[in-house]
Amino acid sequence: MLFAEIVKPLRLSLTFTARIDQAANPVAAKLLQLMASKQSNLCLAADVTSASDLISLAESTGPYVCVFKTHIDIVEDFSPQLIQDLLAAAQKHNFLLMEDRYVFHLEEFPT
Repeated sequence: MLFAEIVKPLRLSLTFTARIDQAANPVAAKLLQLMASKQSNLCLAADVTSASDLISLAESTGPYVCVFKTHIDIVEDFSPQLIQDLLAAAQKHNFLLMEDRYVFHLEEFPT
């Protein structure tokens, strides 16, 4: 039996709280802490095209989600204020923000 076959099930059988101290990455530790406190591992993909819809979604789902994932490049009325509003909602409701867009597309580069 491989070491990974033994360790993985043991780690996954631990509670989120028990796994916090084992996290090598501070963001992973923060996420585990959020999941433990909210008793959830919910991540919301917010694929909306208006700033007001994005903020409304963050405010209404914020108490329940651990990660709020945006596609900021599809927001048609983007402004720097949107970032400030998202950061305020994340702090108010205690969730992580994650942007889910590519910096570049591989097909744009010659191989």
